[in-house]
Amino acid sequence: MIEALLKTEPKRKRRKTVSDRLKNDLIKAIEAGNLVPGDIIPSENLLAEEYKMSRSSVRSALDELQNSGLIEKRPGKGSFVCDQRESTQNNSILTIGLDIEPKPDSNDWYGAHILHGVENACKDDCCRIAIFRKNNLNGLKKGFYDGIILSSLMIDDMSFVEVLPELGIQPVIMNRIIENPQIAYVSVDYRYESMQAVKYLLESGYRKIGIISAQIHGHMVNELRHKGFADAEKETGVNCVQEQCIVKSYQDNSYYIKAIYNFLKKTSLDAIYLLNGSLALPLLTAMKKLNIKSESCPSIICFDDIGYLHSIYEYPFSYVKMPLQTMGYDATNYLINRLRNGNDIPVLKKVYRAEIITAK
Repeated sequence: MIEALLKTEPKRKRRKTVSDRLKNDLIKAIEAGNLVPGDIIPSENLLAEEYKMSRSSVRSALDELQNSGLIEKRPGKGSFVCDQRESTQNNSILTIGLDIEPKPDSNDWYGAHILHGVENACKDDCCRIAIFRKNNLNGLKKGFYDGIILSSLMIDDMSFVEVLPELGIQPVIMNRIIENPQIAYVSVDYRYESMQAVKYLLESGYRKIGIISAQIHGHMVNELRHKGFADAEKETGVNCVQEQCIVKSYQDNSYYIKAIYNFLKKTSLDAIYLLNGSLALPLLTAMKKLNIKSESCPSIICFDDIGYLHSIYEYPFSYVKMPLQTMGYDATNYLINRLRNGNDIPVLKKVYRAEIITAK
């Protein structure tokens, strides 16, 4: 009987979702030793019948357990309990956590490129990718992840990240240069690359530049981009006229379009330095609403990869392109090697160069 295998209780408090009860029963069975490493989980059909739920709800519960590293699915064979004690052995399945949840819309360039690199690194090795919410770092637990890649670490998260190795979780930080010698990172030097982007404008003769940026409190990335602007002026010896449009964070596009529209309407600019790629669509939409022609529009450069917009809008622009796919691949490859070979693998600390792309 499935009841005997999972040791379910005859009376159980109803969970928020129908799949939670099954998931929690399986976790308890694994923790109690009633299901041991290598044991096969009952089929989806049997579980659906026993728990009186749809196969899709059963599949959802099993997917969560697989993402947590407790079970593995073998095509054509079923689902099996993983051996957490062998998570670092050469023939084991490693679980690489990733705080990226790609969206279906085309402007999720950041997460999509990183995920593609991670997938390529995992393709030829025995490891899986588990997506977790970037705002749920405290939910990381020993045995659920062997290593994790953090794509957008905030300053306040750093103290927790530094204790992850003590929990048996190897972290790699993306696009943050970390001083702690025990924490690996792959990063672009935001300050340096921002300086290069502004030099591109200054050396092209532009002297009245509008800076459009999101106001992200405590966000080290935007601060470095602003500092890169000052570095470019110092290095070139050019002091340009700056007009700033700093908008609130986490608003909808209508707010950004209106704010940028009003900014452009009252200013006359030679060039625009867009610090955040998420503001590119509102910027180009506002320009179109103002009936700004492509042949007379300010020169635009964006720190982030906005190449996907070239086929939508006729405005010419340039952008800073980071090698995100390569960075995702290198971060994952490092984690795999470190987890399989231990501390013999040096802590990865690598800075990459970006390039300026012009879309015409």
